[in-house]
Amino acid sequence: MHSTFFSFTVRAIEQAGTRNAIRYEVTSVHDQFRLVKQTVEGGEWSGTVESIARIPPVAQPALNDLAGLVHRDEFQHTNALIVGGSRGLGELTAKLIVAGGGAVTITYAVGRDDAIEVQRQIRDWGGKCEVLQYDATLPATNQFAQLSPAPTSLYYFATTSIFLRKTRLYSPAVFEKFYRVYAEGFYEVCTSALRDSKPGSSVFYPSSVAVEDHPLDMTEYAMAKAAGEILCRDLARSNEGFHFIIERLPRMLTDQTATVMPVKTIAPLEVMLSIVRRMEARAIS
Repeated sequence: MHSTFFSFTVRAIEQAGTRNAIRYEVTSVHDQFRLVKQTVEGGEWSGTVESIARIPPVAQPALNDLAGLVHRDEFQHTNALIVGGSRGLGELTAKLIVAGGGAVTITYAVGRDDAIEVQRQIRDWGGKCEVLQYDATLPATNQFAQLSPAPTSLYYFATTSIFLRKTRLYSPAVFEKFYRVYAEGFYEVCTSALRDSKPGSSVFYPSSVAVEDHPLDMTEYAMAKAAGEILCRDLARSNEGFHFIIERLPRMLTDQTATVMPVKTIAPLEVMLSIVRRMEARAIS
């Protein structure tokens, strides 16, 4: 379930016995690179398969584990729209708000099963959760036509694959892909999903420390996030009464950042709980 094919070497052999049987055996495991080598025999063939065992999907805490971290009615006035709420930071944010008595609408782009599972967990716990499909690469207006009631807060976790292989320092096509999601998509959600929201509503834009650290292999990503920050600030200036929070998040353990080679990451729970409290305290006041 969590492996990537690396190589396969095969040769024909003369083999007695059942031709439709396959025998396999793990012969070595390289712990550092998670490289697994297996021998395979069957059907007059013999060979070696190498694969890389990927990091399994990062599971977020259960609601019962989060309930003790917030007051039961701490977010009771919240009706949050969480774009990208089917996994990762969006899922965690949704569960924190529900644990505090709030209601959420989570969106997904392709992971409908993940979104439905989050909804099931929330509803089984006694919380309120709706699910919408939203693709940040497409116009937002029609996608939020069924959104009701108007959200009191918006968390924008829409994302795309961050770590891409490139043959040169800068790729216009890669930048355009990031810019569409992290800037244009964000703008369209704000102008469509929040058009009926009342003053006092809060908007969270998750930027990245890559904007200031700008790793060499993440040029386009850092540029798109920087553009999103500028756009967010201008939206704040043109929407009096709305509260916009921009946070340059550190590298936290999510599906996006889980890599074969160990990289230092931060547990997201404390970071996101602090942000949710800032968002919802402002919305209530």
